[in-house]
Amino acid sequence: MLRPDFHIIRAVHLRGLVPVLRVAVAAWWDRPRLPQDLSPRLRADMGLPPAKPSLFWPEASDSPHLSLPLGWHAM
Repeated sequence: MLRPDFHIIRAVHLRGLVPVLRVAVAAWWDRPRLPQDLSPRLRADMGLPPAKPSLFWPEASDSPHLSLPLGWHAM
C-alpha cells in the first residue's frame, strides 16, 4: 500500500488515515530485527556498536584482580 515513491499525504487522501496508520504500524511491527548472538566481527562489519554486556550473565574475565561470581569456575 505504501511504496517509497508514494507520498503519505496522498495515501491519506486516497485511503483515509486509519488504513494508512494500520499499514504503518504493521510495517513497524514486522520490521527486521538483529539477532542477539551476532559475533563482534559481524557487528563491526555491519557498522554496529559493540554489544552491551549482559547484566544477568557476566562474561568471565581474564583479569586476576576481579573475582568471579559464586558458582563460576575458571576454565
